[in-house]
Amino acid sequence: MTYDPSPIIGSLRSWYLDRMAPFGLDDTATVPAFDPATGVEIAAIPVANAATVDAVVAAARSAQPLWSAASASDRARALLAAADAVEAATDELVPLLAFETGKAVRTECHGEVSLLVEILRYFAGLAHEVKGHTTKLGDGVLGFVTRHPYGVVGGIVPWNVPLMLMGYKVAAPLAAGNTAVIKVPEQATYTLIRMQQLFDEHLPADVCTFVTGDGEATGQSLVTNDGVDKISFTGSVVTGRAVGVEAARRIRPVTLELGGKSPMIVLADCDVDLAVDGIVQSMRFTRGGQSCTAASRVYVHRSMLDQVRATLAGRLNALVIGPPLDEATDCGPMVSQQQRDTVLEFLAAAEADGLDVCRYGQVTNGTAFEEGYYVHPYAIFEPPATHRVATEEIFGPVVCIFAYDDVNEALQAANDSEYGLSASVWGRDVSTCLQLADRLQAGIVQINQNAIMVPGIAYGGIKNSGIGKESSLEAMLETYTWSKTNILNYRSS
Repeated sequence: MTYDPSPIIGSLRSWYLDRMAPFGLDDTATVPAFDPATGVEIAAIPVANAATVDAVVAAARSAQPLWSAASASDRARALLAAADAVEAATDELVPLLAFETGKAVRTECHGEVSLLVEILRYFAGLAHEVKGHTTKLGDGVLGFVTRHPYGVVGGIVPWNVPLMLMGYKVAAPLAAGNTAVIKVPEQATYTLIRMQQLFDEHLPADVCTFVTGDGEATGQSLVTNDGVDKISFTGSVVTGRAVGVEAARRIRPVTLELGGKSPMIVLADCDVDLAVDGIVQSMRFTRGGQSCTAASRVYVHRSMLDQVRATLAGRLNALVIGPPLDEATDCGPMVSQQQRDTVLEFLAAAEADGLDVCRYGQVTNGTAFEEGYYVHPYAIFEPPATHRVATEEIFGPVVCIFAYDDVNEALQAANDSEYGLSASVWGRDVSTCLQLADRLQAGIVQINQNAIMVPGIAYGGIKNSGIGKESSLEAMLETYTWSKTNILNYRSS
C-alpha cells in the first residue's frame, strides 16, 4: 500500500509538544526514530526529563481522587468510549504501527489493534468488580475488607506489542480508580501519541498521560519518582532488575513481566502438521520472534524429528519476508538495527561452533532486505543444551529444536532454565498433557495451543521471568488495588 507517514508524524509531533508544553516538555532534547524497513531516520522524539515527569505525575495525583470517586459506571463509560474511538481509528493505527515497528499489517498489526479494543472493553466491564468481602467475627462483630486504588500507576511499555501492553497498563489501573503515567517505547512513539489523542477525547484531563523519551532519562525518572505509587514494567531482565531495586528502595509495589525462553513439548502421539503449525505460531515468526512467550525451545520425540524437520522447512519457506505495509507480507523487519544485530550475533556464534543451522523464508526484494532490519526465520537442530542459543533469550526468529527419547527427559530439560514465563504441551493423550502441564515450571501453560496474552486469563511469570500478574480480574485486583481490613463492633452494649 502507498503510505506517506511524514505529514502524519509531523502533525502528531506538533500536537504532542503543544499538549505537553504546560509540563515543560519541548524539543530541546530528542532521540531519533528509524524506519525498520529502510533504516532511514524518520523523526525526532522529544525526551521528557525529570522535571517534566515530575509535573505529569503531580497532575495525575491531583486528578486521581476525583477519578477514583467517580462511579464505576462513569469509569466504564469512559473506557468504552475510548474503545469505540480506537476501533473507529483502526485504519489510521494499523499502518502507523506497521511503519514504526516493522510488523506486518496483515499478520500482526490488524490483530493488535483489535486486541486493544477488546482489552479496553474487558476492563470497562470490570470497573464494577472492585469489591471486598465480609467475615462475621463473633456476636455483634463484623470484619470486612475493602479494596482501594493505589493512586498513580507508572507503566513502562515495550516496543514489541506496544498497543496491547499499553492497553493492559492503562485499562486495568483506570478501571480500578487509579490514574496512569505511561512511558512509551521510542520505536512506537507516534502510534502511542495518536492513542493519547484518542484517550484525551474521552478521559478526564491528566487521568492518563504518555511521556516520550528514552529509558535512561524518561524511564528512570518515572521509576524513581516518589509521586508514583505503583510501577508496572514489561521489558528485559536486566532492566527489570534495576526497576525492582528502585521499587525496593521506596518500599513500593512493582509488577515485572520480563523475558522468556519458553519450552514446547511435542509428544510422540501428536499430529505432525499440528505440531509444526504450533511451532510456527508459537515462535511468533510473523513478529520476527520478538515475543517473550515465543516457544524458542521445542522438544520433539525422536521418532518424529525427521518429519517435523521436513514439514517445518515447508512451512517456513512459504513465509514471505517483505515490506511491513504490503498485505502480501508475512514477516516484516526487526524493530531496530540493534535488535537485528543481536540476532545475527547469536546465529554467527551458532555457525562458528558448527551447529546445524537452517535458514528459511522468501525475500521479495533483496535490496530492501539489505537496507532494512530484516532477518530470515531460522531453526537450529539439536544444539548443546548449554549453548547460549539454547539458554539465552534471542528475541528473534530463531527456534532451537531438540530430540528426546523419554518424556521425563523432555520435562527436565524444559524446566532447566532461569526463565519461567510460558510453556506448552502438544499431543493427543490428555492425561499425559495434563500431567506435564502440572509439572512444567511456568506462569502460564497451554495445551495444543500457545495463544498470546488474552483478557480474562492471568498472565505473568516465575523465576527470572518476573513477578506479579496482569490481564484478568484477579490480576487487576492484586496488581492495581490494595486491601484494607475493617472491624466493626455493633453490639449495643
